[in-house]
This record gives sequence, C-alpha cells and structure tokens, in this order.
Amino acid sequence: MRKKLLIMFLLTILITSMSLNASAFWFFDDLFGGGDKEESKAVNQEMILWYKFDEKTGETVKDSSGNGNDGIAKGDNSWSAGNIDGAITLNGRDAYVQLPDDILTGIKDITISTWIKQEQVRPWQRIFDFGIGTDAYMFLTPNSSLQDARFALTAGGGNRNEEVVIKSSPINELGEWKHLVAVLAGDQGIIYEDGKKVATGKITVNPTDLGTTTANYIGKSQYDLDPYFSGEIDDFRIYNRALSQAEIVALREEAFSAEDAVEKDKAKLDLGKLDAITHNLKLPVAGDSGTEISWTSSNSEIIATDGRVTRPQAGAGDINVSLQATISKKGVNAIKEFMVTVLETGHTPYTLEVDVDQEGVEISPILYGAFFEDINYGADGGLYAEQIKNRSLEYDKSLEGWSLVTKGSGKGKLSVDDNEPLNENNQHYLELNIKESGDGVGISNAGYWGILVEEGKEYNFSMYAHANDNFNGTINVSLEDKAGTIYGQTQIKNISKDDWKKYTARIKADKSIESAKLVVTASDTGTVFMDMVSLFPEDTWKNRENGLRPDLVKMLDEINPSFFRFPGGCIVEGIDLDNAYHWKETIGDLAERKVKYNLWGYYQSNGLGYHEYFQLSEDLGAEPLPILPAGLSCQARGAELEDMDEIEHWIQDALDLIEYANGPVTSKWGAKRAENGHPEPFNLKYLGVGNENWGPEYYERYEKFHEVLKAKYPEIKLITSSGPMAFDYNYARAWDWLKTQPADIVDEHMYMPPEWFLDNADRYDSYDRSMPQVFVGEYAAHGAGRRNNLEAAIAEAAFMTGLERNSDVVVMAAYAPLFNNVNGTQWAPDLIWFNKSDVFGTPSYYVQKIFSQNVGDITLATNLSEYKEESEDITGLIGLGSWETKVEFDQIEITSDGKVLFSDDFNSNDANWKVFDGDWKVEDGLYKQTSRKSNTASYAGNTNWTNYTLKLKARKISGNEGVIVYFGIKDENNYYRLNLGGWGNSHSALEKVSKGRGEIIGKSSMKTIEKKKWYDIRIELAGNRIRTYLDGELIHDIIDDVNSGPLYYVSSQDKETGDIILKVVNSSDRILTTKIVLKGAEDIIGTATATILTSDKPTDENSFENPKKVSPITVELTGVARSFEYNFDKNSVTVLRIKTK
Repeated sequence: MRKKLLIMFLLTILITSMSLNASAFWFFDDLFGGGDKEESKAVNQEMILWYKFDEKTGETVKDSSGNGNDGIAKGDNSWSAGNIDGAITLNGRDAYVQLPDDILTGIKDITISTWIKQEQVRPWQRIFDFGIGTDAYMFLTPNSSLQDARFALTAGGGNRNEEVVIKSSPINELGEWKHLVAVLAGDQGIIYEDGKKVATGKITVNPTDLGTTTANYIGKSQYDLDPYFSGEIDDFRIYNRALSQAEIVALREEAFSAEDAVEKDKAKLDLGKLDAITHNLKLPVAGDSGTEISWTSSNSEIIATDGRVTRPQAGAGDINVSLQATISKKGVNAIKEFMVTVLETGHTPYTLEVDVDQEGVEISPILYGAFFEDINYGADGGLYAEQIKNRSLEYDKSLEGWSLVTKGSGKGKLSVDDNEPLNENNQHYLELNIKESGDGVGISNAGYWGILVEEGKEYNFSMYAHANDNFNGTINVSLEDKAGTIYGQTQIKNISKDDWKKYTARIKADKSIESAKLVVTASDTGTVFMDMVSLFPEDTWKNRENGLRPDLVKMLDEINPSFFRFPGGCIVEGIDLDNAYHWKETIGDLAERKVKYNLWGYYQSNGLGYHEYFQLSEDLGAEPLPILPAGLSCQARGAELEDMDEIEHWIQDALDLIEYANGPVTSKWGAKRAENGHPEPFNLKYLGVGNENWGPEYYERYEKFHEVLKAKYPEIKLITSSGPMAFDYNYARAWDWLKTQPADIVDEHMYMPPEWFLDNADRYDSYDRSMPQVFVGEYAAHGAGRRNNLEAAIAEAAFMTGLERNSDVVVMAAYAPLFNNVNGTQWAPDLIWFNKSDVFGTPSYYVQKIFSQNVGDITLATNLSEYKEESEDITGLIGLGSWETKVEFDQIEITSDGKVLFSDDFNSNDANWKVFDGDWKVEDGLYKQTSRKSNTASYAGNTNWTNYTLKLKARKISGNEGVIVYFGIKDENNYYRLNLGGWGNSHSALEKVSKGRGEIIGKSSMKTIEKKKWYDIRIELAGNRIRTYLDGELIHDIIDDVNSGPLYYVSSQDKETGDIILKVVNSSDRILTTKIVLKGAEDIIGTATATILTSDKPTDENSFENPKKVSPITVELTGVARSFEYNFDKNSVTVLRIKTK
C-alpha cells in the first residue's frame, strides 16, 4: 500500500532563498542612500495607463495617462512613500490591483514598465498577470520555481507547452527598488532590468490574441495556488508600442534626481585593489544612473587619464598616484579619489611558491567526470540517434508526431488501435485504412524539429507491420520536404497478412536537406498496421545499431570523464512512484521497452537505456555510476513514499542491477547482459541511492538499502544524498545524521551565482576528514540571465581548484546539466549545446576539458603572497531583527580591548537606533519589535567598529521564526547576520552578504528558539574570525577569508612525466604579473606549455555562429626557471605544464 506525503518543497526553497540570495537580505537605504525624487514627466499620449500610486488613501488607483483606466486596490493593501512620491504595498496574502477589462484589445507591440521592491522571494508571485484565467494570459514574475524571472504569454488553452516564455536571471533582491520592463516588439520579447537588456526571445503570440481579458491584475496570478506579490509597486505604465532601450533608460532615470544619480554612481564607483598596479587600468566614463565620469591624475606620466599605466624603471621605486573621478549630471558634481601604487619594473603584485618536495594529497583518479540526464531533449532528439518521434505510439496523445499523407487521388484514414498489440508494453499501433490508393496513402513523421538528411549518407529504416487480406501492394519509404520533393527512397514488399513482422530497409540520400520528414505510403487499398516505425542514420557512434549521435559522444569523450553518472537527476525519482525510472524497463528488445513520461515535459523512448549507458561508460573509459530511486518520488514536486514494509522490491532492483553489471553469465541477470550482447561484466563499483532526497523519510529508506546491499556486495561504494542544496537546513541535517550512520560518499549539489563559487573555493579546506567523502554531483554557476559565459566558467574553475586541492575529501565532481538541445530547452546553463547538425562547447565545457586533461597524481604545497598583503578585518554596524516574529531585546553591550564602545539597557528611549522596518519601541526597559512583518531590522553604531564583542539578551514572544542579530554592516550590500531559529525555527546559521550576494558560511547548527525564554547571545570578532555563542555554548567558529581571489590556484605533479602542473584562475579584469617560484625543483629544463582560456569580456560566450569564441589556446614557453615571471591574463583560466628532466 502506498501513501502520499505532500512536501511543501517550494516553501522550503522560499525560506532558504530568504537567506541565501542577494534578494534574501534587507538593505539599509535610509543610512546609505536615498533622497527626494523628481516628478515624473508629462503624460505620454502613447500610454494605455499610468498608475503613479500617489493616492495615499482609498481604493481607487488613478490613471494618469488621461485614458480613464482607473484601477481598484483590493484586499489588505496600504500606501507608502515609494520610489517616486508614492507606492502601493501589497501584503502577499490577499492584496492586489484590479485593472479594467479589455485593456489589451488590438495591441500587438507593448511596453509594460514598473518599479518593484520585494519584501519576500515567493516563487511564481506576479508583478502583473493579464488574461481570462488559466487558458490565456500574459504575466511577469520575478522568480519562478525554476530559478528564473519570466515573461510568459499563451493563448493556447492553458497548455503550458504552448507558452511563449522569455527567461532571465531570477530577481531576488529584497528591500531594494528594481526597475523592470517587459517589451513585445514584432516577433521579439525582451526583459529589461534597471535599464539593461537581460533576456530576449522569439514570440509567436501577441496581447490581442488573448481576446477580451477580464482578469487583469497587478500582484495577483490567474492560478489560485500561486502566491500574491509581497512588497511595493510604483509607477506602473503600459505603452501601446515597443519602447527602445534608450527610452527605457531615460524612463528609469526619471526616478532619480541629479543629486540621487550622482550619489548612487559615486557609491558604486570602485576600481578594486590599487596597491600593486603593473598594467593599464579600466576607468569608466559613465555611471549606471546616467552620470558622466571624468578623470584627473596627479602624475599623468605614470597613469594617464584614460587609464594607461607606465611603470617606473627598476630602482626608481614604486610611485603613488592620486586619481580623481568627477561624477556629473545636470550641473550636479561629486568627487571621488583613489590612491594607486604603481610598482617599479621588476616588482610583482603576487608571488606563487610551489614546494616540489612537500607533497600533499593523492588526487582522486576519478575526480572529473560527467553527469547525464535526459533534460533539454538530451537523449531522445539528441544523444540517442533515433530520428522518429513517438515511434511506438505510446504517448498520451497517441498520434503526436504523426500525420496522414495522401498523394494524387489517394484517400484514407489514420487511427490508433490497441486490439492486437505488439506486446504488453507496447499497446498502441497505427491503423492505416487505404480507401483509394491514388499515388500513395500513408503516414509522415518529421521527427524532432525536422530530420537532417545529408547527401550520400545512408539511413536505416525499420518497422513492425502486417496487413489485412485485401492489401497486396508495396510500402514506399522516402525522405521528403514539405513540398513532396524526394531526397532518398526505398521499398518494402510482401507485407505479412498473419502476424506482426519486423521489416528493415536502407535509404541512401541523393541530396541534402536541413528539415525533412519520413513518409511511408502504401500502393494498394486495404488496411496496414504499423508499429515501432524507426529511422536511424547509418553513421552512429562506433557504427552501432540503436546507436548514438557521434558528434555529441565525441564532445563528451574529449573532456576525458573518469566516471559517468546516469540516468539522472530528478527523472530517477519521477513525479510519483509509477513515474520513477525503473532500469529493467530500459533493457532488451526495443519494442518491449516502456515509454515513460519525462518530468521535464516530454517522453522518453528508453531506447537509450541502462545497457547503453553501461556501454557508453565503457567506451569513454569511465566508471559507470548509476543512480537508483530510493522508494520515494521527487520531493521537489511533492513526494510519494513507498511503505517501509514494501520497500524490498526497490532494494531487489538494486541487487539485480549489480548482478546485471557484474554477475557471471550463469546468473539470471548476468545472462540477460550476455543476451544483450555483452557477456563481459561492466565492473560496477559505485551506486547512488536517491537523488536530492532529504529528511527522515529518506534516511530510513537509505539505511535499509545500505544494510541489504552491503551485506551482499560490500565492495560496492554507496552514494547517499544530502538534499538539493549544499548549505541549507536539509544539508545540515543530513551531515548530522551521517555522524552516526554508515556511508561511503555523500552527494552535494550547487547551483549558485558566480560570486558564491569564488567565495567557496576554499569550501573543503576545513572539512572533517573523519566523515564520508564527497561527490559534488551537480554544480554550475548561474549568473545574470543564466548565461554560459566566461564569467561563469571562471567561477567554476576557481571552485575546481579547491576540489582538486582537497581531493582526499572530494573524490568525484560533475558539472550539470550536460546537454542542451536548443529546440527544446528546459534548463540553462549547460555544458554542450547542439541542434540537428551542429554542436559547440561552452566556456564551462573548456574548463572541464583542460582540467580533466591535466590532472596530476599528487598535489604540491603551494602558497600565494601579495606584494602588499593586508588582512581585512570584519568591521561595521550592529543590528537587531526578526522574520515574521515578535521579539524583545535587552542589555546590548559592545566592547573592544576592554573598552565599552556602545551600550543600551533601554531605560530611556531609542535614540541610538535607526529603524529599517518593523514596529519598534522602547517599553518596560526592553526594545520590542511587535509586528509580524518579514525582514524587520533596527541598527546602530559605527561602520568603523572592528575587533569587538557584542553581548545581548533576546527572546521570542510569538511567531514561527527566532531572532536575528546583524554585525559587520559596511553598507547595504556587505554585512553578516546570525539567524537563530530561522527557516521555520528549524535551525540556526551564520549568513554573509558580499557584493549583494548572500550565503550561509560555515555549518548550520540545529539550535532552535523557544517562546518567551531569554537567551544570552555573544558574537566575538577578531580580525576575520567569527565566534558566536548561545547561552555560553559555542555554536560557530569561522575564519571568513574575505580576501579570496582574484588568483585561485592548485599545483600537482604528474609522476609519469615529471611535469609540474599549475592551474591558476584570474577572476579580475586586470593582467596580474606573478613571480612563480619552484622551490626544491632541481631539474627544470627551461620549457613549459601554457593552456589559456580567456576572451575580451567576461560576458563573452560561444554560439553556433562562433563556436570557439571562448576556447583555449596552447603556447610554448621558454626561459622557465626555478623562479620566473608570468602574466596571467585578465578573466582567464591558465594551466602551466612545466617540464622536468
């Protein structure tokens, strides 16, 4: 008996996002910015409506366009000061704005512009949604559950597959005003964020296609289960044309006074580290808020005003230069000064010392591998070379992909029948009734977005068929274009009139076409039954039948994967248990393999099944790593659990799989392997149980798997899951569970911004070596717009230096996902992109390639020192806060070196404190926050405070969370907070925001907060070391490496060749001259190779038109000695192989 367990994963993601993303943290605008806003410009005659939201009271939202399209404020909303004179605040529960009906009629091109300030990140909350319900709509959401912002339209009866979707990077910022614009211009959809174009895409639907819209909302969705918008909306405009980017930038600038713009751009202007300059500087000449920036230099012979640098001669000494920036707009000016030290010739900013005699850890021989999941049509329509879509007629829409063909005077009917199926797993088949044969009556299938046909190449056709007694004709098989032009053809004669029979034929193409279709016609009247209609190119990987696309496998082979993880991913678990991936359904006769719905939105033929995955692993020289379901379906989609008293058959599947892979041919499953063409064992060594699973329901199932599998196959290393994120509550809970439970390897997944990967390059330096080893099973840098650009690749490479340096802990790692078919994308970024004819590797692909092709045997001790090395202490204000919880504080004291910097016992007033949000008051000698708002905070102190101890008392009065203490607040984008009893009062964690990006640092604690109990809280800062205490118990002791980068590195030695291998990543936009010292290396022969991955801009990426725009080059170096200088290119990944005797 199965039982359903609905797990509100989206809520988990929401709560986690509140603390992990740039969005997840509040900002201190009152303290660090702000000012009066200019009045918006005059009414534009091309507006449909314009809501300024300046009403302050009432329910009517006035339309300032002059068109009378007033709105109605619904629910428990309120009015606020806003970004431009006023805004409406929507509570996230029932508040929204109702717009008039029928506002989109006749509209094709459109621009919708607004300012938003989110209070919560809530997947699928709407900024606007116009339509007639779930059948037809147009909406903009800042964050979907699939980690993107999206502008979507459909007039297709609510069929999500017919949505036109434009996706950009999720908008996660909380407490910060963002200007968002959605534009439809001809056949293009565009999203702008703060004046920048962040996403474009082709559209096939326009607003007027939606019909008479009667459900037009701001802050509310057409779908009842989607959340209401939580936050503020200001200056909402709809134009009946597509505004240009210049107009959108000007529209955004209306919100800023010249004073605001100058101050904002002054605050943002940053040249980075300037204490050891050797190359030219990039001096910006314009700010994001429309300002102009000009420069003066105190010594233009050393630094010119365009940033050109001329270094002093050797012996002349380093020279300090003052650069002065003038930020200007409309007569308003501000000055910002930068002190720059230019190094004399011969001095280098960095020294990288490699101690050849001091060996580190052995590098795992299976460190760099590949992970394949059938997402983005990666298998069917991609790697799997079958050209026919729905060959077995087992889709829910049985005729999907198939059409009736009649030529000349031919007449007939096409239907699907199930009376006499081919077998029990393949119940449906085509029934073609030919009434008049004419020039042919039959079927056609264009495959996956058209079939590529190449002149001179051969294609293998097959099908199962039989006919009724009336049919005496032939079957003509051809490849044709839409006009019926034939590009190759063959015939099949003597169709069986008794039972199903398999027929094969070969077609040789006599010319090429990009998009053909398969046409199968009958030459006589009667009825023909067909199933498993198939077409493969003769040219497959290793020329195998049921083969793979060779160019895609070649790309995979060239990254030299040492292991191959398959078949997923989320598809392993399935939407429910019936939809889980059952390996036994994917082997043997193709006609008997079950077609299965893929939770990524399409169908899997399972022609690429477990046997083929094992075979491919062998071809690649990679260890096979299958992942099996653990008896619970995808928890991200609401888990279905198998009862524990029925878990045995799931475990038996695992036992049988091991026997299939490794068993002798005399065993049941070993015999099936031999029957399938591979009598030799596949030598399976690793097996994963579950994917992205978590919590007690997973733990008890895994423990049962572990007990049984280890009893029979102790040599198999089992991989367990730590959940979908490698830093949240479920992750902390998993590692806590693993302290007492046996496990070989733990799977961790990371999909985070590039900054996170840079900050976490040292993540595994301090991992407990007594705990299980780690498999970084899925990771990728998700930057702005989730692009596969150089910036993402550099961040991943920096992270990989830490993986390799800690290869005693991290034994395997794989980027994810692997493939993206541009015609059917569900997820980006990806490693390899392809269409029907072409394929290219992304910058991330080339990082994987150069790392995996340059793996040493053992790491070498390596140290990086800076010319002017300074440690950066944690400094800044302190703050108090809560999340949807009423809290009270008392006895605040901050001390440093025995001196009291600040204290407050709240016996008088709150003059020391500045409120960001919440209802704060001093009462009864306590500082009380009495609202249930999200993101409440009040702060005090001095931004220069450092090396201090903060002590206070706090208690929770009511609510679902605990208490929050902020410290080290530098500005709105850089601070820390101790979140006690966060995430639904499930655990406590230390959080850091750097450059607007948030993350948990260190490990979470399982501490929770009781109601109405006083807690003693202490935070000690010593340099960059943070220690936190709760009631005297140490719960965090973390050294925050605030100076990570811009150089990231790892060195190793290849024992066979003697090569010293140095991998260095430069994440900065400057060339970094570095002295490399090879300590203890006596046998350097003076030559080396440098493999370099870089490009002009970090946003550069590859494409079908320019597939190797960002790709590595290899150059020979001479003059290499025990000490030599090397210039690491800006935004680069470099592998130096230094030759030894």
